[in-house]
Amino acid sequence: MKTNIIFLSVLFLLIAGSIVSYTYMQKSKQPVVVQGNASFPEIKKEEIIQQSDTIVIAQVKSQNSFKAPSEIRENNEDVITNVTLSIEKYLRNYNNNSFQEIIVQTLGGTVENLTMNFEGTPTFKDGERVIVFLKKKNNNVFTVYGWAQGKYSISSDGEVGMGEQELSYFQNVFGSNLTLAEIENQIDLFKNIPPKNDISNLDYSLENQNGNVNDKNSEANSVLEKSIQIEVE
Repeated sequence: MKTNIIFLSVLFLLIAGSIVSYTYMQKSKQPVVVQGNASFPEIKKEEIIQQSDTIVIAQVKSQNSFKAPSEIRENNEDVITNVTLSIEKYLRNYNNNSFQEIIVQTLGGTVENLTMNFEGTPTFKDGERVIVFLKKKNNNVFTVYGWAQGKYSISSDGEVGMGEQELSYFQNVFGSNLTLAEIENQIDLFKNIPPKNDISNLDYSLENQNGNVNDKNSEANSVLEKSIQIEVE
């Protein structure tokens, strides 16, 4: 009788432990979405051309997202997406790069159960042809100058800017719609002028569903000085 009681007790503990473990695993697999809003200054064509040390026409080859220590939130991880571009043509190449492929890093993406979305971050589609205004980060890794204001899709008939949002950014930066040839002529005027070292300001607001956190951090990189305010619901 005593043996049966011990057996049933052990069995109960095993079942209870399995339920707790399963519940924890299920919770850990639940998708977490971090939605961010970026507020950045408007820029004009003279600035975006002169501040970009590299401007390319390229095709999006692939995209890969991963977690990395945050450059904007102390003691946190962010999702970063590496976008691989196959270079068709350098329109501005102040650093004399010779890469046939480059990596463009953007903030946001999906890794496992974590998704980070930022309104205002440039978005890419595999296979699309693009013109991108870039700042070199290191080696063949670049970031987009001006965020979404610095990346535009090129249609099959050569039109620059696709979709309402991209066209709105393009018209604001360049003043009107331009053909690809007209953009190349504008960029050529700045061919030998070095990029300036001043840094634009960018404000982020982040929201997710895990508690209340307020964190401010200011860190300059080669592109932007970021003033961060984290708001978590």
